[in-house]
Amino acid sequence: MSRTKKTIKNARISLIFYILFTLVAFFSRKIFLDYLGPEFLGLTATVSNILGFLNLAELGVGTTIGVFLYKPLYDENHDEINKIISVLGYIYKKIGIIVLIIAIVVSCFFPLIFSKVTISLPIIYLCFYVFLTNSLLGYFVNYHQTLLYTDQKGYIIAIYYQSANLLRIILQSLIAYYYQSFLLWIILEFIFSIIYAVIIRWKVRQEYLWLKFNLIASKEDLVNYKDIFKKIKQVFFHKFSHVIFTSTDQLMIYIYVSLESVAYYNNYLLVFGKATSLLNNFFEGTKAAIGNLVAENDSKKIKKVFWEMMALRFFIGGFLFITLLYLTEPFITLWLGEKYIMDPTILLLLLISLFLGQIIIPIENFLNAYGLFQDIWAPTTQAVLNIIISIILGKLMGISGIILGSILSTLLIIVPWKPYFLYSKGFEKSVSEYWIGFFKLAMPFIGTLIIIKYILFNVVLSDKITTVIDWIYLAIKTSIIAVLVYGSLLFIINQGFRDLFKRFYMMSNNLINKILK
Repeated sequence: MSRTKKTIKNARISLIFYILFTLVAFFSRKIFLDYLGPEFLGLTATVSNILGFLNLAELGVGTTIGVFLYKPLYDENHDEINKIISVLGYIYKKIGIIVLIIAIVVSCFFPLIFSKVTISLPIIYLCFYVFLTNSLLGYFVNYHQTLLYTDQKGYIIAIYYQSANLLRIILQSLIAYYYQSFLLWIILEFIFSIIYAVIIRWKVRQEYLWLKFNLIASKEDLVNYKDIFKKIKQVFFHKFSHVIFTSTDQLMIYIYVSLESVAYYNNYLLVFGKATSLLNNFFEGTKAAIGNLVAENDSKKIKKVFWEMMALRFFIGGFLFITLLYLTEPFITLWLGEKYIMDPTILLLLLISLFLGQIIIPIENFLNAYGLFQDIWAPTTQAVLNIIISIILGKLMGISGIILGSILSTLLIIVPWKPYFLYSKGFEKSVSEYWIGFFKLAMPFIGTLIIIKYILFNVVLSDKITTVIDWIYLAIKTSIIAVLVYGSLLFIINQGFRDLFKRFYMMSNNLINKILK
């Protein structure tokens, strides 16, 4: 199956589960808030963030192994793949033991960490260790699934993972509604972690009959693949920055505000996450496709695809920024109630953070494909800046200051550095080419914001929203305007977007012709 066909299959599966999962997620969130309370949801989010820090030892392993698997997968070198996976297993099992030990130590301080929480300590401990078990299963049982992701077969994982998640959330919703039981909710979390682990291991066996599951990495393998360990150390710092960016905000909100505020904040993140995941999952397969593209070493083709990906992410980021700006608050009001609306500044800052995250994705994907991770100073500096700025501004501005810390650290370090690093070490070209292309992409976005805000808002987007039908009507209008105005400006100004449009047009024609035949 070609890269394009695998990408399309990944996108189709992701879309199906996105629709199902979104309906269930918003419905269940409402039930959990009403019957289990915002404090319990804040607890689960906080526990997940703590585990995120405990899992720092894992950061970079999956990404690094993916880089080393692209070439043998392209060459169908099964012996090489088996050796690399055995090294992965060796590393993951060591990490799993470290995570378990640190988790036990950290849990000893829970009476102090959760002293302000009314939920009983046994429930907190049970929740933590169930979530921990889920992480450990990935280290000891399911590390082979890395092969599926690298081989552009993420749709297999999506089918089973999302199916299990859907069933779990539905059952948890029923338990919350009828029994209001924290204990039963957590037990279901544990049961489905085990079920998913067993199913994925079985599916990987079925997909790769030649894969040796019990192969233990020899000392010779560990020596021969010492570059993997070097790359892992480099990637660690990059992934560490991401954890700081995504996890510290919620921990600081708990420290500076309250556990309930974490739940309120996560309502916004859920809305953003569902809107973003629809588009991100649709193009998730492009990561492995880029890796395979770089393995072919066609520089002209690589640059063309890079600018198509940049245009795509600018369009996605801009579309999300515009639509979520006008749709988020009315949606939360209809969904949960007006009391869950946060300061408008928080919404704007979250949108800026979302947009920056989108336009950085192509650069990160190509750096990963080239195996360029040695710039460890950049993520380290970003992480330190993020913490310092967030602490200072968090005390002064609350939640807005904490989010602003993440944005400023990204703008000061990642936005200027990453393109330079990719162009100098990967493309081996002057970075001025990037900034010229960047501004050709940024201009249409700025122009679209001006047109919608100062020309179209009072005409078509100022309706009062009181019902779901009103919101759907506003969503349709906002989406159409964003696509037409932003898409038109991008098409006129940017060659990468025109190439991307042509690619999608040809793919659509081929699909229609197949259906008609």
